[in-house]
Amino acid sequence: MSKKKISKVWDRYIYIKADIENGGSLHLIDDVIDLERSIKKAELTQRQLRILNLYYYNGYTQEEIATDLDVYKSTVSRQLNLVINKITEAYYGGNMDWLH
Repeated sequence: MSKKKISKVWDRYIYIKADIENGGSLHLIDDVIDLERSIKKAELTQRQLRILNLYYYNGYTQEEIATDLDVYKSTVSRQLNLVINKITEAYYGGNMDWLH
C-alpha cells in the first residue's frame, strides 16, 4: 500500500475536523467520531501517539520529531507509516479495497 493512498484517510480527517471547528458541516461529526474511535482501536503506543500528534496536529516535520524524540528520521518515518496503517485498518475493519 502506497504512502499516498494511506494518507487519504488523514487528509479527510484533517479537513473534516477543521471544517467542524470553524462552524462548518456538523453532519460530518460522525466521520470524526469514527476516526477518533479508530485511533483508540488501533492500540497505538504512547510514542506512536506522540508522533501522530506532533506530525498531524502540530505540523512538525519528520526531522523536528526525530530531534524532539532523539531518534533517526527514518525511525519517525517508519512509525508514521505503521501508525497510518494501523488506524486505517481499524477504521475500515480490514476492508481497504478503496485504497487500491
